[in-house]
Amino acid sequence: MTPDDSDKNMEALIRQTNENRFKAWNTGDREMMIANLSDDFKRYTNGNLDIDKKSAYSDIMDFYINAFPDLNFEYEVIAIEGNKSFTQWSASGRNTGPYKGQPATGRQVLSDGFTVVTYDENGKAMIEEAYVDNMGILNSLGYAMTPPSAQ
Repeated sequence: MTPDDSDKNMEALIRQTNENRFKAWNTGDREMMIANLSDDFKRYTNGNLDIDKKSAYSDIMDFYINAFPDLNFEYEVIAIEGNKSFTQWSASGRNTGPYKGQPATGRQVLSDGFTVVTYDENGKAMIEEAYVDNMGILNSLGYAMTPPSAQ
């Protein structure tokens, strides 16, 4: 296999894993998600480590799917460079379950985000760096930030 063939093979593996992971989110298929993660998987959200083992990914899926049962992602792979993918996405869903300790609002939410994923040699996701607009989600749910008073 030439280096070009190897690069094309890795890109195909990355595209398939990326597709599988978004399909897992859209169908709530936790087993599919776990099958596409490396054994030493880690997930960072907005720079903070929030998952340090692949089995914990089910918990984060449960959190969001319980809050937004009709959660749906649309995505576009912007680039694949080496063993990394760069993906822009939008998630939408109606809040019919508790979210971050607050009762359901019944409101529709649309959130945009960006994810950088690093893959192992088998094309499994090893590190996910998700950038999420948390303030936008809260605003969509009807919460507002009160500015501090100037004194």
